[in-house]
Amino acid sequence: MTKRHTRWWVAGVVALVAVAAVVVAVRLGPSGPGEAADDPVVRVVGAATDGWQTLEAELPGNRRDETVRVLVDVPGEWAPIDADPDSVCGYYSYGADPDDCGENEVVAVYGNLVSDYHFGSGLRPAEDYDTPIESDWIGHVSVGGIDVSVSSDDRDLALRVLGSARLAGDEIPDLTGAWTDVEVDAISYPVPTTVPEGLHVDVKDRSGPRRSAEGEQAGPGRWHAVATVGRSNVVAVAPTRALAELVAGSARKVTTAWSTVEAAPGVVVDLPPAWARVAGGCGDGAVRFGASGTRGCDGPGIEVRSGDSVDASTPAGLDGGEGLVRSGDVVVSAVGLPHEVAQQVLGSVRATDDPFPGSPLGWAATEVGSPNDHVEQPQRADVRVDSVADDCDDGQEAGARTAATRDGDGWLATACGGDAYEVRAPTQALADLVAASLRPA
Repeated sequence: MTKRHTRWWVAGVVALVAVAAVVVAVRLGPSGPGEAADDPVVRVVGAATDGWQTLEAELPGNRRDETVRVLVDVPGEWAPIDADPDSVCGYYSYGADPDDCGENEVVAVYGNLVSDYHFGSGLRPAEDYDTPIESDWIGHVSVGGIDVSVSSDDRDLALRVLGSARLAGDEIPDLTGAWTDVEVDAISYPVPTTVPEGLHVDVKDRSGPRRSAEGEQAGPGRWHAVATVGRSNVVAVAPTRALAELVAGSARKVTTAWSTVEAAPGVVVDLPPAWARVAGGCGDGAVRFGASGTRGCDGPGIEVRSGDSVDASTPAGLDGGEGLVRSGDVVVSAVGLPHEVAQQVLGSVRATDDPFPGSPLGWAATEVGSPNDHVEQPQRADVRVDSVADDCDDGQEAGARTAATRDGDGWLATACGGDAYEVRAPTQALADLVAASLRPA
């Protein structure tokens, strides 16, 4: 089946580059915009590494008897999507669920497509686009007149798919490992942890017009792409056009400041750079916050609920990156976070009128009272841990504690280790977290 479904994406205002909303996908046919051209024939042509498979897209070239062949690697379990070309799924070529593409974990391969995403090729959080697509990451690259785009919740997977696009005969870079972000002059861009030979990236002062990561050949096996980010140009040189476009086009400004947001009426929380409220909620009354690009309720983040929706006997505290704190009748839970991040975020939960020095608090393990009793304590907050007895109350076991209660202008919690301790803090969350962190001798 030849797919003639045209997809229209609208780019909204983004933090990276403030731009007016524009239509970003236009089919260009033989006579100009609006006329459909035949889409590439897409088929599996072999196995890639790590259980992935290689797809080949074939399309007539601009010259007579010329054929353009583009290869792209996708997970081995992805299958062809044979949907009604006028349906949403008719846009896609292969995906994780060929019967219901869901516009997630899918790749589209199109020919003769002018893709003007305004900020060009690259991979970006889905919220950068004004689209209804329920995936965390959306991106595209162009190779040989063929546009390869992907939607996925897995950033590394999406980067590998896009980075693997190449002309038949090109040497494929090794993209089988994880990706990492490199930060230069407050600009971050992704690179494979095993950097392919020939990949170089520079961040330079901007000169000339704004650039949108359009790849240009600089010699045999050498491509470069330039993307404008703020007042800088990110210049990527790579062995393939797709990799150059992907690295330069995915660059973003780094937000280094924490932000304070209202978690619930009368309660605020500090969020790390690039965190935001997750669109759509969680369907159970929870408000969720997470890293930029996170959608739904499956990724790491924090959830805010009313206290009557959480068992009152569930103690505050952290176990690794999971746990909760309370502020009045509001419960804030950490889900799937690194311990240090969960500690910083939950430790910032407070009533709007509570005194607070600002995040991050700088937590550290501190020895208290009895030898080898330790608590984790914020270094920038006025938290006191006092030994009030050489042993715990009769019948109390080491590790026992009481939840924070009001104590004058602050909060008081107790904990039992080698000694009995009182923890005084300016907020309910800090008193509970420090008391819960006690590790007895």
